[in-house]
Amino acid sequence: MSIVKRSSIPAKAVMLSLMALAMSGAVIAGTTDVEFQAIFDKIIGWAGGYAGKSLAVVSLLIGIMAGVGRSNFVPVIAGAGFALALGFGPGILSGIVTAVI
Repeated sequence: MSIVKRSSIPAKAVMLSLMALAMSGAVIAGTTDVEFQAIFDKIIGWAGGYAGKSLAVVSLLIGIMAGVGRSNFVPVIAGAGFALALGFGPGILSGIVTAVI
């Protein structure tokens, strides 16, 4: 036996449609204003520049040293994953944030 009444399903569908319609303006709002453009550019510059590359190399070296010290490869994998995230993350995030549908 279903708990949801059949008469409430169309009402929920209408409410969901109205919410989607009301929120569609928020999709375009992220590309029109420039209040946070400066801070976004600065953070992407840090992460994609020499600061991010330095952190990536240091994390990889720390992972290698911890892996050798523990005789375990898990810290090496974690350091490599962090290095990859710092290396490719800014480009991916910039592409996601600046994408226009």
